Amino acid sequence: MISFRRNSGTSYLVVACNGAIHYASGTTFVSLPSSTNLYTAGVNVNFMTSKNMLIICNGYQYAYKWDGTYFARLGVSAPVSAICAVTTDSGNLNGTYYYVVTGVNSNLAESDYGVVSSAITAVSNQLTLHDLPVWPASAGVNYNYIYRNTALASDIYYYVTAVTNGVTSVTDNVADSDLVTEAPTDNGVMPKCQYMTQYQNRVFAAGDPSSPMKLYFSNASDPETWPSAAPLTRQPHRVYPAAACLGSNHKFEKR
Repeated sequence: MISFRRNSGTSYLVVACNGAIHYASGTTFVSLPSSTNLYTAGVNVNFMTSKNMLIICNGYQYAYKWDGTYFARLGVSAPVSAICAVTTDSGNLNGTYYYVVTGVNSNLAESDYGVVSSAITAVSNQLTLHDLPVWPASAGVNYNYIYRNTALASDIYYYVTAVTNGVTSVTDNVADSDLVTEAPTDNGVMPKCQYMTQYQNRVFAAGDPSSPMKLYFSNASDPETWPSAAPLTRQPHRVYPAAACLGSNHKFEKR
């Protein structure tokens, strides 16, 4: 149970019960529909507020967030399938190209890029991209960001355009010379942890059932993005799990 207060001054009493998240409305509790059956009855759920949202974890599902209106995943996982491209009309593209996609949510948290597309060769063409990911509402994704290489650099991907989630095709006619911003390469999500706390503008999490000795932390001032290099590990001569050390002065070592 937690009292969740938003920056607007609106407060909510939030509880986890019978495998779902509920908030008080008058003399009754209302279930967050997307949370129904997401959690297991009898398994502890932990809450924490950060950046005007309520973060929810239990160690068995990825963390979720609620802002008083929308209940969705915390952060964005990388897309799991590649898009495809075909040549269309005459245009600005000359070379062999590969495409990648990231997902971006309403807080502008962006995933790592997903699977690289097959190569497509253009000779003064435009390229039409198909099979863009369609994210479920529970993912909280608003946009797909499209990236591609330039003809002179096959393994660096640059931002091309943003496409609203649900739109499955778009045409690319952006010249190589106009590509500037590189795709992210280390925008992970919070592992499946049971415990959370905040310190110096970062969220720390522990209690990952698969790695109980590890302590994870988010990017600074960004609770939705978790770098892969972040885990700290309890010193090997200590046998108790990292979760027991949140809020203490025990020493961790980077691994």
